This record gives sequence, C-alpha cells and structure tokens, in this order.
Amino acid sequence: MNRVPTDAQLERFAAFIAKMTLEIERDLRQPELLRTVMSPQGWDLWRRSRPPGRFHGGAVVDADIGTPRVERLADTRAIANIVTRTDGERWGALTMKLDGSTGRWRATNLHRLYAARHYRTGPYPPVVEVSPAQRLADTSELRDRAAAALRAAERRVADLPPLSAARLQASQMTETWSKIVTDLDRDLALLRGQQHDGQQLQRVLKRAR
Repeated sequence: MNRVPTDAQLERFAAFIAKMTLEIERDLRQPELLRTVMSPQGWDLWRRSRPPGRFHGGAVVDADIGTPRVERLADTRAIANIVTRTDGERWGALTMKLDGSTGRWRATNLHRLYAARHYRTGPYPPVVEVSPAQRLADTSELRDRAAAALRAAERRVADLPPLSAARLQASQMTETWSKIVTDLDRDLALLRGQQHDGQQLQRVLKRAR
C-alpha cells in the first residue's frame, strides 16, 4: 500500500483485516495470521484481550461484512470501523487504528464490540480498586469505541436497499448502539461531576489546613 493511500485503499485494507478477524473468530484461520497486518504492540494487545469463545457461521461471505468507515487523523494515521456478522443473525463491530508511519500500514489497535447492554460501565465491583481518573479514562475510551460502532452501523444502513429486511435489522442495530452511546454519555457526565466534586473537596481541605 502507498505511504499515503487513498480512502478507497484504506477501506479495502480495513475490510481485509475485518474478514481475517472474523475468519479467526469462526476458527477458519489461525490467530497468528493476524500478525501480518498488525504492529507487534497491536498484535500483543489483541492476543491478550480478545474475547473467549468462537462464533459459528461457516465461511465468511461479503454479506457478513459491512462497508468500512475510515476517518483520517493524518497522512499516516486513521481510524476504521466496520460492522460484521458475529453469530447467526447477531452483529457486532470492529474498530481499529491504522498506522503507516513506518512506511508499511499496520493495525495498531483492534477491538471487537458487541451491541449488548453489558457495554455499560455501571458500578465497579467493590473488590476492584480503580481510581476516579482511571474510571473516567476507561469509560471515555469505551464511549469512543461505541460511537465508532454506531457510525459503522449507520454506514451499513445507508448501503442497504430501502424497505429491505436487512436494512430494518441494521436500523435496529443502529438504535441499539445509539442507546449504548447515550448510556455511556450519562455515565461520563456522572463521573466528571464526581471528579469535579472531589477536586473541590480537596481544595477546601487544603485551605482548611
């Protein structure tokens, strides 16, 4: 791929990665093959964080993968997101960061997301020690990924024929992602408010000393 590829080239590259990932998730390819399109750090992160279990669905066909949405950050950096069929009629999304600063484009970050309510952060279990700042950062990152999945779902709706069953299903998926983003926005507002209150309390205690 050229050092400064066109949008169409980046979309094809993202679709290639998405297809390979889905084939790995369906046990049709060995996970190590993904190393050929990922940076060493990206591969290590994906290998350690990829979800357990496998999807079922046989060979990956074009209908299993939506049209990638690519957002350029610079000449050598971009973000791509794409919806894919996970299992049966269930759909999820893949978000990835693409980097070409070394002269060869690679995925530096690859995440699988599901249109499920468990993507709400909710309260952390008492046994887990998480600082307010880290909780805010984690929720913000999760919100960004969910928003990317929403944009990918909206792209899929636009690609499908009006009044088709597939478009209705994609529209429902878009509504689900939209609700997840709204929930995460609400969580972020609450966490930011708590952080602000905590900072004010610290200032008051400092003045009282």
